[in-house]
Amino acid sequence: MEYIFYYFCKPINNNFIMNKYLYITLFYLLASFCHDIKAQSVEWEIADVGFVFGIPDKGIGKVQEVPALMLGSELRLNLCEGKVSPGIQFSLSGWNRKYIPSYADRPYNRHQQAIMFIFVTDYNFTEIHPKIMPFAGTGIGLSAIEYKESGFEIPSHTASHLIASPRIGVEFFNRVRLTGEYRYQGNYNNFFAVKIGYVIGGKR
Repeated sequence: MEYIFYYFCKPINNNFIMNKYLYITLFYLLASFCHDIKAQSVEWEIADVGFVFGIPDKGIGKVQEVPALMLGSELRLNLCEGKVSPGIQFSLSGWNRKYIPSYADRPYNRHQQAIMFIFVTDYNFTEIHPKIMPFAGTGIGLSAIEYKESGFEIPSHTASHLIASPRIGVEFFNRVRLTGEYRYQGNYNNFFAVKIGYVIGGKR
Protein backbone atom coordinates (compact mmCIF):
# COMPACT_ATOMS: atom_id res chain seq x y z
CA MET A 1 0.00 0.00 0.00
CA GLU A 2 2.91 2.38 0.66
CA TYR A 3 3.76 2.23 -3.05
CA ILE A 4 0.32 3.62 -3.85
CA PHE A 5 0.69 6.62 -1.54
CA TYR A 6 4.13 7.31 -3.03
CA TYR A 7 2.60 7.19 -6.49
CA PHE A 8 0.06 9.88 -5.63
CA CYS A 9 2.60 12.04 -3.78
CA LYS A 10 5.30 12.09 -6.45
CA PRO A 11 5.55 15.05 -8.90
CA ILE A 12 2.53 15.30 -11.18
CA ASN A 13 2.87 15.68 -14.93
CA ASN A 14 1.26 18.45 -16.96
CA ASN A 15 -1.44 16.19 -18.41
CA PHE A 16 -2.75 15.37 -14.94
CA ILE A 17 -2.79 19.07 -14.01
CA MET A 18 -4.76 19.87 -17.17
CA ASN A 19 -7.25 17.10 -16.37
CA LYS A 20 -7.67 18.46 -12.83
CA TYR A 21 -8.56 21.92 -14.13
CA LEU A 22 -10.92 20.35 -16.65
CA TYR A 23 -12.81 18.55 -13.86
CA ILE A 24 -13.05 21.75 -11.81
CA THR A 25 -14.33 23.68 -14.84
CA LEU A 26 -17.00 21.05 -15.56
CA PHE A 27 -18.05 21.12 -11.92
CA TYR A 28 -18.71 24.86 -11.95
CA LEU A 29 -20.36 24.76 -15.37
CA LEU A 30 -22.82 22.26 -13.98
CA ALA A 31 -23.55 24.55 -11.04
CA SER A 32 -24.19 27.49 -13.39
CA PHE A 33 -27.19 25.70 -14.91
CA CYS A 34 -28.97 25.77 -11.55
CA HIS A 35 -31.20 28.83 -11.15
CA ASP A 36 -31.78 28.50 -7.43
CA ILE A 37 -28.28 28.25 -5.99
CA LYS A 38 -29.67 29.12 -2.56
CA ALA A 39 -31.26 25.69 -2.49
CA GLN A 40 -27.91 23.98 -2.52
CA SER A 41 -26.74 22.04 0.53
CA VAL A 42 -23.83 19.82 1.39
CA GLU A 43 -24.17 16.16 2.26
CA TRP A 44 -21.47 13.75 3.33
CA GLU A 45 -21.64 10.02 2.90
CA ILE A 46 -19.41 9.48 5.90
CA ALA A 47 -18.66 5.86 5.14
CA ASP A 48 -19.80 3.26 2.67
CA VAL A 49 -18.94 -0.41 2.60
CA GLY A 50 -19.60 -2.95 -0.11
CA PHE A 51 -18.43 -5.87 -2.15
CA VAL A 52 -16.44 -5.93 -5.39
CA PHE A 53 -17.30 -8.54 -8.02
CA GLY A 54 -14.50 -8.62 -10.57
CA ILE A 55 -15.27 -9.27 -14.22
CA PRO A 56 -13.44 -12.29 -15.70
CA ASP A 57 -11.24 -11.64 -18.71
CA LYS A 58 -9.94 -14.35 -21.01
CA GLY A 59 -6.58 -12.60 -21.21
CA ILE A 60 -5.87 -12.78 -17.49
CA GLY A 61 -8.14 -15.46 -16.08
CA LYS A 62 -11.02 -15.55 -13.65
CA VAL A 63 -11.50 -13.50 -10.52
CA GLN A 64 -11.61 -14.98 -7.04
CA GLU A 65 -14.90 -16.67 -6.20
CA VAL A 66 -15.24 -14.72 -2.92
CA PRO A 67 -16.11 -11.02 -3.43
CA ALA A 68 -13.59 -8.46 -2.19
CA LEU A 69 -14.35 -5.64 0.23
CA MET A 70 -14.51 -1.95 -0.74
CA LEU A 71 -14.53 1.01 1.68
CA GLY A 72 -15.13 4.64 0.81
CA SER A 73 -16.45 8.11 1.57
CA GLU A 74 -18.12 10.75 -0.60
CA LEU A 75 -18.86 14.48 -0.33
CA ARG A 76 -21.65 15.98 -2.48
CA LEU A 77 -23.49 19.23 -3.15
CA ASN A 78 -27.26 19.23 -3.69
CA LEU A 79 -28.06 21.71 -6.48
CA CYS A 80 -31.11 22.58 -8.59
CA GLU A 81 -33.50 22.07 -5.66
CA GLY A 82 -31.83 18.78 -4.85
CA LYS A 83 -32.14 17.29 -8.34
CA VAL A 84 -28.41 17.31 -9.19
CA SER A 85 -25.63 16.22 -6.83
CA PRO A 86 -22.02 16.65 -7.99
CA GLY A 87 -19.24 15.59 -5.64
CA ILE A 88 -16.00 13.72 -5.06
CA GLN A 89 -15.50 10.14 -3.91
CA PHE A 90 -12.57 8.36 -2.28
CA SER A 91 -12.43 4.57 -2.00
CA LEU A 92 -10.12 1.66 -1.23
CA SER A 93 -10.37 -1.91 -2.46
CA GLY A 94 -8.43 -5.01 -3.43
CA TRP A 95 -9.04 -8.20 -5.40
CA ASN A 96 -7.32 -11.34 -6.65
CA ARG A 97 -7.14 -13.00 -10.05
CA LYS A 98 -6.00 -16.45 -11.11
CA TYR A 99 -4.15 -16.52 -14.40
CA ILE A 100 -1.51 -18.34 -16.44
CA PRO A 101 1.22 -16.00 -17.77
CA SER A 102 2.93 -16.74 -21.07
CA TYR A 103 6.14 -17.77 -19.28
CA ALA A 104 4.50 -20.33 -16.95
CA ASP A 105 2.65 -23.63 -17.25
CA ARG A 106 0.44 -23.32 -14.17
CA PRO A 107 -1.91 -20.68 -12.75
CA TYR A 108 -0.66 -17.97 -10.43
CA ASN A 109 -2.34 -15.43 -8.20
CA ARG A 110 -2.24 -11.70 -8.85
CA HIS A 111 -3.33 -9.44 -5.99
CA GLN A 112 -4.30 -5.85 -6.68
CA GLN A 113 -4.79 -3.05 -4.13
CA ALA A 114 -6.35 0.20 -5.30
CA ILE A 115 -6.89 3.78 -4.15
CA MET A 116 -9.53 5.54 -6.25
CA PHE A 117 -10.52 9.23 -6.55
CA ILE A 118 -13.62 9.94 -8.64
CA PHE A 119 -15.54 13.11 -9.55
CA VAL A 120 -19.21 12.06 -9.53
CA THR A 121 -22.56 13.56 -10.50
CA ASP A 122 -25.97 12.07 -9.64
CA TYR A 123 -29.44 12.93 -10.87
CA ASN A 124 -32.04 12.46 -8.13
CA PHE A 125 -35.40 11.32 -9.48
CA THR A 126 -38.79 12.26 -8.07
CA GLU A 127 -39.35 10.58 -4.74
CA ILE A 128 -41.50 7.46 -5.11
CA HIS A 129 -42.25 7.77 -1.40
CA PRO A 130 -41.52 10.64 1.02
CA LYS A 131 -38.48 8.75 2.27
CA ILE A 132 -37.42 6.74 -0.81
CA MET A 133 -35.53 8.48 -3.64
CA PRO A 134 -33.90 6.67 -6.61
CA PHE A 135 -30.89 8.19 -8.34
CA ALA A 136 -28.58 7.55 -11.28
CA GLY A 137 -25.20 9.03 -12.03
CA THR A 138 -21.73 8.69 -13.42
CA GLY A 139 -18.18 9.48 -12.46
CA ILE A 140 -14.72 9.93 -13.90
CA GLY A 141 -11.48 9.79 -11.98
CA LEU A 142 -8.12 8.20 -11.37
CA SER A 143 -6.90 5.09 -9.56
CA ALA A 144 -3.49 3.96 -8.39
CA ILE A 145 -3.24 0.16 -8.31
CA GLU A 146 -0.47 -1.85 -6.71
CA TYR A 147 0.12 -5.24 -8.35
CA LYS A 148 1.61 -8.16 -6.42
CA GLU A 149 2.41 -11.52 -7.96
CA SER A 150 2.54 -14.75 -5.95
CA GLY A 151 4.28 -17.99 -6.85
CA PHE A 152 7.40 -16.44 -8.34
CA GLU A 153 9.74 -13.52 -7.82
CA ILE A 154 8.35 -10.47 -9.61
CA PRO A 155 8.67 -7.08 -7.87
CA SER A 156 5.50 -5.27 -6.90
CA HIS A 157 4.68 -2.33 -9.11
CA THR A 158 2.11 0.47 -9.17
CA ALA A 159 0.26 1.91 -12.18
CA SER A 160 -2.39 4.60 -12.63
CA HIS A 161 -5.63 4.12 -14.55
CA LEU A 162 -8.46 6.39 -15.62
CA ILE A 163 -11.86 5.38 -14.24
CA ALA A 164 -15.33 5.62 -15.80
CA SER A 165 -18.09 4.64 -13.39
CA PRO A 166 -21.85 4.68 -14.13
CA ARG A 167 -24.09 3.91 -11.15
CA ILE A 168 -27.67 3.64 -9.92
CA GLY A 169 -29.15 3.44 -6.45
CA VAL A 170 -31.80 4.33 -3.91
CA GLU A 171 -31.63 6.61 -0.88
CA PHE A 172 -33.79 5.71 2.11
CA PHE A 173 -34.97 8.21 4.74
CA ASN A 174 -32.39 10.73 3.45
CA ARG A 175 -29.81 8.80 5.46
CA VAL A 176 -28.98 5.43 3.91
CA ARG A 177 -27.85 4.94 0.31
CA LEU A 178 -27.78 1.62 -1.51
CA THR A 179 -25.65 1.86 -4.67
CA GLY A 180 -24.74 -0.45 -7.52
CA GLU A 181 -21.95 0.63 -9.86
CA TYR A 182 -19.67 -0.53 -12.63
CA ARG A 183 -16.06 0.64 -12.73
CA TYR A 184 -14.10 0.51 -15.93
CA GLN A 185 -10.36 0.92 -15.38
CA GLY A 186 -8.88 -1.20 -18.16
CA ASN A 187 -5.96 -3.60 -17.84
CA TYR A 188 -8.18 -6.35 -16.37
CA ASN A 189 -9.28 -4.20 -13.42
CA ASN A 190 -12.97 -3.75 -14.24
CA PHE A 191 -15.58 -4.72 -11.65
CA PHE A 192 -19.13 -4.36 -10.38
CA ALA A 193 -19.69 -3.16 -6.82
CA VAL A 194 -22.67 -3.12 -4.48
CA LYS A 195 -22.39 -0.94 -1.38
CA ILE A 196 -24.35 0.71 1.41
CA GLY A 197 -23.51 4.07 2.97
CA TYR A 198 -24.65 6.41 5.75
CA VAL A 199 -25.31 10.09 4.94
CA ILE A 200 -25.38 13.23 7.08
CA GLY A 201 -26.46 16.71 5.99
CA GLY A 202 -28.15 17.41 2.68
CA LYS A 203 -31.87 17.76 2.00
CA ARG A 204 -33.99 16.78 4.97
